[in-house]
Amino acid sequence: MDFKKKILLLVSLSTFFISCKSYPIIGLTHYTQFEQKKENTDVITWQLIKMNNIEIAIEKGLSLRFHEKSVGLYGGCNGGSGELKIGKGSIIIESIRVSSKGCPTPGVLKLERKYYSHVSKVKTYMHTGNTLVLIGDNVKLTYRQKPVVLDATLVGEIWVLQTIFSDQMAMAMRGMENSFFSIKGNSVIGNTGCTKFTAKANIKNNTLNISDISLKEECLDKSKVALHESSINILKHAKAFKVKGKHMTLIANSELADYSVR
Repeated sequence: MDFKKKILLLVSLSTFFISCKSYPIIGLTHYTQFEQKKENTDVITWQLIKMNNIEIAIEKGLSLRFHEKSVGLYGGCNGGSGELKIGKGSIIIESIRVSSKGCPTPGVLKLERKYYSHVSKVKTYMHTGNTLVLIGDNVKLTYRQKPVVLDATLVGEIWVLQTIFSDQMAMAMRGMENSFFSIKGNSVIGNTGCTKFTAKANIKNNTLNISDISLKEECLDKSKVALHESSINILKHAKAFKVKGKHMTLIANSELADYSVR
């Protein structure tokens, strides 16, 4: 092997080891212990219990859920999502997008806006057991892992769309709370967020195939078309699912969709 080839080999190996660098809290490449594990679709929900020095009641529902390169957020009224960059003790959540269904209680909306603003400022984290702390300039968000509850079943529940993950990006769309489906036997009924639909379901173990989707009417509301098409696309290409507590992740080709029980 000549000198140039040796240099190229050394550079390639150096790049490989740097890219695969494992931090103390990282179980798999690009995944931490408080993120979704790569080998399954379990997602831990982190409930906010303190914002700086202010105690936050669990009942308010402010929370955060990690995925590979994105996060799902809930501020008490509106859901949101952001892009995730994580390293050794460092964390950045940026490009936060929030659904705009509004909020009937001004006080809750004010807290929600403050929460999302704080999340966008975090720079480092500390993780110990069931506690996660995100820290930034004049920002300290303390979370506790949500206790595990008994798993719901895919059949018989009403599953409401929360977040769609496409090409590692989380999408929060207006009106997601109106997009849902329910399976009874091998029949599916639901709403795309724009129109009602029926379909047939074939379930075997953790695989799911939805076919013969029939829309009650065409979606003519331009403000709902994107949600309508995304909802249908997820169901049409569904391949597998994972239920954890009251949450369900639907896997469809390169996309994932998070649902929760109504």
